[in-house]
Amino acid sequence: MAYTGTLHCFPINLEIPRDKLRSKCGDPNGLPALHRRPSLVKRQLGAVVGLFAALPLAAASPEGAAHMKVDLTIETVQVAPANPGRLRVRVANQGLSPAVETQLTLIYQRGGNAAVRSAVVPMLQAGERQWLVVEAGSLLREADKVLLKIDDPDRVDESDEANNGAEFPR
Repeated sequence: MAYTGTLHCFPINLEIPRDKLRSKCGDPNGLPALHRRPSLVKRQLGAVVGLFAALPLAAASPEGAAHMKVDLTIETVQVAPANPGRLRVRVANQGLSPAVETQLTLIYQRGGNAAVRSAVVPMLQAGERQWLVVEAGSLLREADKVLLKIDDPDRVDESDEANNGAEFPR
């Protein structure tokens, strides 16, 4: 995979021993006028800090930043074997950043009525998957349609918000 983008520098403070500093502005001491610590001089330099250097260059551009976000999705939905009133839902973070705790919502539809159930989705690291159980009661047998949505309400900034839903049965 080729990455394109602009590499940005992040300012860091660097302490330079006084005897190693050479002034370009004619000051024989090489010190800024307002410097308060004579043994060290602080200069601000543009540098790429180790963590940023290890990231793909795409992360530094606005177009590439979306690839570094969280991407929550529902991978599998099945009736729990021991209890047909529960759904087992396998959720995943397919993104490259950790996801904060959020919510999985089950929407049961029958005729013109709807019922809502929910379960907590714990923090998921990048690439992590987890099974959740959503208690639906006897509603599953009688439903016209059961919809599931991860990150509902929308709390997590994701690279792909369109893959957060699933219909049961698939």
